[in-house]
Amino acid sequence: TDNATNTETLPGVDSPDAICGYDNVAPIATMTALSVYKNANFLVQWSVGVEVTSGVASWTVQCRNGSGGSWTAWLTNVSYTVRSATWLIANTTEGHMVSFRVLAVDNASNCGTWGASVSTTRDTVAPTSEVTDITPFWQNTSAITIQATASDGTSGLKYVVLYYYNSTDNLTWTGPWTSGNDTTPWSGVSWSFTFLSGSIHYRFYSRATDNATNTEGAPTTNDTICYYNNTYPNTPSSPSPANGTTYTTGDRPSGLSWTGGDINNDLVNYTLYVRASNSTLNASYIHGYTENVTSHSIIFSWSTTYYWKIVATDEHGAVSIGPIWHFTTGAESGGGGPGPSGAENTAPTAEAGGPYMEYVNATITFNASKSTDTNGRITGYKWDWTNDGTWDTDWLTNPTTTHVYTLVGSYTVKLQVKDNGSATDDDTASVTIQALPVIYASQEALDFLNSSFGLEFTTPFYGTDTNGDDVVDTFTDPNHLLTFVRFANVDGSASFLLSTGNDDIPEFFWDTTTNTITPVHHDVGAIIDTVDNTDTKTITMTISVEKANWTYIEVTDLYPDNPDLIVKTVDGRTISSEMLWRKNGKIFILDDPVTEYQIIYSYVGRSLFDVTLELTPNSVHVGADISALITLINVGEPGLVNGTVNYTLYKGGEIVWSSEENVSVLSQKTYTKTISTDGLSLGSYTYKVIYSYSGGQTASAQGIFTVDAVQQPLLENILLWAVIIIIIIIIVIVAVLFKLGYLYFDKKEK
Repeated sequence: TDNATNTETLPGVDSPDAICGYDNVAPIATMTALSVYKNANFLVQWSVGVEVTSGVASWTVQCRNGSGGSWTAWLTNVSYTVRSATWLIANTTEGHMVSFRVLAVDNASNCGTWGASVSTTRDTVAPTSEVTDITPFWQNTSAITIQATASDGTSGLKYVVLYYYNSTDNLTWTGPWTSGNDTTPWSGVSWSFTFLSGSIHYRFYSRATDNATNTEGAPTTNDTICYYNNTYPNTPSSPSPANGTTYTTGDRPSGLSWTGGDINNDLVNYTLYVRASNSTLNASYIHGYTENVTSHSIIFSWSTTYYWKIVATDEHGAVSIGPIWHFTTGAESGGGGPGPSGAENTAPTAEAGGPYMEYVNATITFNASKSTDTNGRITGYKWDWTNDGTWDTDWLTNPTTTHVYTLVGSYTVKLQVKDNGSATDDDTASVTIQALPVIYASQEALDFLNSSFGLEFTTPFYGTDTNGDDVVDTFTDPNHLLTFVRFANVDGSASFLLSTGNDDIPEFFWDTTTNTITPVHHDVGAIIDTVDNTDTKTITMTISVEKANWTYIEVTDLYPDNPDLIVKTVDGRTISSEMLWRKNGKIFILDDPVTEYQIIYSYVGRSLFDVTLELTPNSVHVGADISALITLINVGEPGLVNGTVNYTLYKGGEIVWSSEENVSVLSQKTYTKTISTDGLSLGSYTYKVIYSYSGGQTASAQGIFTVDAVQQPLLENILLWAVIIIIIIIIVIVAVLFKLGYLYFDKKEK
C-alpha cells in the first residue's frame, strides 16, 4: 500500500511470491538386521525409521571390528538414494564380529543421532569331519552303525552328511550317494547304514555344514572302506589223506585234496599251508595256490608227520579258514620205493613287498628283493598286475620292476619266483591307487564371481596336486572363462592368481585353503628414487603405489639380467619370493600394500659387465690381418662407467704382446680392433680382452686363431709345372732321336 492508500491486488493462491517449509525434526535412521554369521561378501542395508518433512539428504555409515573396537567411518555423506552397500568379508578377521550403525541428515540440515547397531560374525572356514574306521573290514551283518567325528570353530555344526561309493569288483565304482544326515551332530555323529544285497565293496566319507552354511569339501581320499558279503566260501573239508592217517612202509600220498566251493558260485582261490613236524602254520609255510582247484601235487619225505590247512578266499575277498589236518608217511621200503633220489630241492619263498600306494598314472616300483631260496638261488621273477590269472611280464632277472595303473581303485598284484631247480612260489600284495588330490571351487566362490564379474560357471573350476605333496599346483577351468596368471603362496595358502580375460593381469586370487575369492587391484608403481650404494654394492629403487587392499603391483625392472634382487616395504617387511615375479623386463608383486616399496639389486661378488669377442677370420696366412669385434655390455652397473680394456695375445701360455686403453661405457659399446700377423710364427694364438672397472671388478672374453704358411699363387704354380713338363718332353725326344740314329756325336781324330 502506498501513501495514497493504493493497495496491490492480492495474487492468486497458485502464484505466491515465495514459498518455504519448516522442519526442525531430525531424521531417525535404522539398520536392517543381519544374520548371525556371514561367510562371503554381504549387503548392508538401512532406511529412515521416521520420515522427515524435508526428506533425507545423506547418510553416514560407520563400522566396528570386534565387540570392543572403536567406530570408524565406512561411508560418509553418501547420497540419500543409496540405502545399501556391499561389505567385503576380507575386511573382517575370521571369527570376529563386525557391527554397523547409520546416521541421517535431512534437507533442513537436521542431523539425526546414531541408530541402533546391527552385527554379524565372519565364519568362512568350513567345518571338518571324518568317518571313523569301520572294523572289521569284512562285514556280513546289515545294518551297521557308522560313526564320525566333526568339529567347527566359530558358528558350530549344523548337520553332517554321510556319502558312499560302492563297487562289485573293487575297480569300477559308482557314486557318491548320500546315505544319511545327522542333524544333531553336537551330541555325536552317527548313522545307521544298510548294506545293499550281494557282495559289494564300500568307501565312505562325510561332509559337515556349519551354521554359517560353510560346507566341508569332498575329501581327495575316502575316510574308511569296508567289504560286505553275507556269504563266505565253503569251509574246506573232507581232506585227503584223511586227518590222522598213518601210511605203511613204502607208502605215502602223491598230493593233497579237499572239498570247497562257494554257495554263490564265486571264484575261489585256495592257499595251501604245509609244514613238517610242527602244527604252527603261518605265511612262511605257504606251499602254493590253486584257483578253483581243490587238489595239489606234492612230493613228501618218508617217515615224516605233516600238518596242513587250506584257506579259501572268494573273488570278493571273503575268507574261510579250514582246520589243521595231519598225516604221517610210511618208512622207505628196502626196494627203494617211488621216492626221489639225491637231495630234494626246496621251493623258494616269494615276497611281493608292499602294501603299495600311489596316485593314478604315477609309476610304482615293485620290489621282490626279499624273496629267498634256502638251497639254491632265485633265477626269475614275473608279475600279474591285477591277479587275474594272466602273467603280465615274462621272466625277469631283476627283482624290481615298475608299472603304472591308469584307473583309481584297489588291486592285488601277484608275484611268482623260480629257482635254479625250476621250483616256484607265489605271493601277493595289495595296491591302492588314489585319485589325484583335487580342490573344487566352492559355490560361494562361484556365486561371488557371478555377481562381481557376470561369469556363469556350468562346472566348478579346480586345482590339482599333481606331485602328491599335498599342495595343489595346477589350475583347470573346464568352462574356459578364467586365465591362469601365476601361482602364489598367500599367507601359507596355495592360491591362484586369475584373470577373466586372456591377459596376464589378475583381477582376483582364489585361496584353495579357505576356498574364497579375493579381488586384486592392479597398479603400475611409479619410480621416485634410485640410489647406488658403492659401500654395500647395492642399487635401491624406491617406488610408490596406490594403496587399495590386495594389489598386483607392476614396475619396470631396471636390471633384468641381475638375479640378485629383494623387495622390501618401507617399514622393513621383506616380500616373499613366492609373491614376487620377474618377466619381460617387469617386476610383479602381490601384496596387501603399503604406499612405498624398495627394490634392492645387489652386485656383490658378481660382474655387472659382459664382454663378447668375435674374430674374423679365425685362420690366416702370415702377414694377413684379423678383425676383432668387441662388445662391452653394461648389465647392471649404474650410470656411465669408466674402465680400462687390456688386449693380450698369447701363444702356448706365453705373452706375445699386450696393450691397453681407457674406455667409458653407458649401456653398451661395440668397436673393432685389428690384429696384425706380421712377424708371427706359424701356430695357434689366443687373443684375450679384459675390462676392469669399479674397484677391481673385471669381465673378459677370449678367442683363438691360427697362422698358416704363405702358399704360392695358383698362376705361378701352373707356369712352373708347364716349364718342367716341356723340358721333360724335349729330353725324351732327344733320347729317341739318338736311339734311332738321327742324332749322333761326330768324333774326329787329331
